[in-house]
Amino acid sequence: KPLNPFQKSLIELGSIYALRTLIYSQSGALQDNDFSTWTVGISERFKSAKPYRFDDNSLVINHVGHAMMPAFETALFRTNGMGFYQSFALQFTASTFWEFVIEAKETVSLNDVLETPVAGASISEVLFQFSQFYRRGAANRHNKIIGGFFSGPMAFNYWVNGTARKASDRLDAQGYDANTYHSFKNYLGSGVYSSRFLLRAGTEMELVNIKDYKKPGAEHRFYNFPIAAEFDLSVGGNHQSLNEVKLLMQTQFASYHAKHIGIDSTEQARGTSFLVGVSSAYEMNYAQYPTINDNVITVHILGLAAEWFRISGKTQLTAKAKIYGDYASVSSQALDNYTQQYDPLTNIKSSFKEGYYHAIGASLLSEIELKHDRFLEGAKLFAGQYSSVDGYDRHQELVLNDFHLRDTRTEAKTWIAFLPTPEMELQLGYEKRQWKSTIDPNTSNNPQVNMFTTKVVWVY
Repeated sequence: KPLNPFQKSLIELGSIYALRTLIYSQSGALQDNDFSTWTVGISERFKSAKPYRFDDNSLVINHVGHAMMPAFETALFRTNGMGFYQSFALQFTASTFWEFVIEAKETVSLNDVLETPVAGASISEVLFQFSQFYRRGAANRHNKIIGGFFSGPMAFNYWVNGTARKASDRLDAQGYDANTYHSFKNYLGSGVYSSRFLLRAGTEMELVNIKDYKKPGAEHRFYNFPIAAEFDLSVGGNHQSLNEVKLLMQTQFASYHAKHIGIDSTEQARGTSFLVGVSSAYEMNYAQYPTINDNVITVHILGLAAEWFRISGKTQLTAKAKIYGDYASVSSQALDNYTQQYDPLTNIKSSFKEGYYHAIGASLLSEIELKHDRFLEGAKLFAGQYSSVDGYDRHQELVLNDFHLRDTRTEAKTWIAFLPTPEMELQLGYEKRQWKSTIDPNTSNNPQVNMFTTKVVWVY
């Protein structure tokens, strides 16, 4: 008898967790055993808040391992046919069971309870949506290669479940699914700052699963499933060092779309489109400049995303904004200054030895772009504010100097562009990045980078 999607997912998840439990149990000496026995650990979880802490694992373990591994598990659930919310619920249940029961001899890592299901769901849905998009395209080499990149371990399920590629009933000139709106931009560019030179490469990819999105027509509809996905990746550096790496994966669900775009007497499209919904995301930011060594890895837990689009003949205006509540691991630019002014860092947050602190905060990601015929101008703004979580350190009993930290990160970009063809943009731009780190009461550091940029952007 064929297994249903939940049964398939449960078998796969059970197999993964059985293997993980075996490895964990055989490497017990490497674990932090905070309680003498498993039974004592279970009991303590119901007696006080003491067993609930933010751990001091490395950034790689906390923010890469605990995000990427569950993302692949949740993506397996999706390829089995489970819905987005059901997949999240299964992952949340499994990860909570692991943290509370399997690891009962350890304190409950609050960051793991939060990051594993939320970041995992955000990442997996982006991978799943892009994988599905390329599988609905023509069976050409490009779609197979790029689709394979997004599929990853999901390809195993496609094979096990016998899921064959099935091209959409509408393909555009490039062999993509014409029923799904897409905006893909690949770019190469350069930047100049403080007499230094930087090379950059990246991609910005967006999907909206609404038929004829931004095209003439009318719609007023609520979508209760993931409706949009974004994948942004950029790398910058020179022959001396890697200066920056940025990765952002966002998914939007529970959305409302309103559109009224018509064709006037001159055969020109005129009207507006508005999309608003709930969103979550996962973001990694690495910056290495002469006076800056910064890492901020963020789980955008939940937020509100909106996009407004206006077309009037050859003129198009697009405005986007996302506001998030965040959990993040942040490196402070003020720690070196603090060490120089006061005693060496002793009896402080244990995660400092890994170069970060746990924080909660909020962020804004916004963009506006005006295009008229072959000319374009745009701007982006990112602003994030973070505040350290105090009193819940992995070894709080040893933390005698539990000072508070605050950080803000802002990045503003503006550019103008000429389009020699509809598929290419030649951009000139300016960027300003600012860091502000503060340690109570009076220690702070406020570096910034100003950069002039050029880009060649391929739009497809």
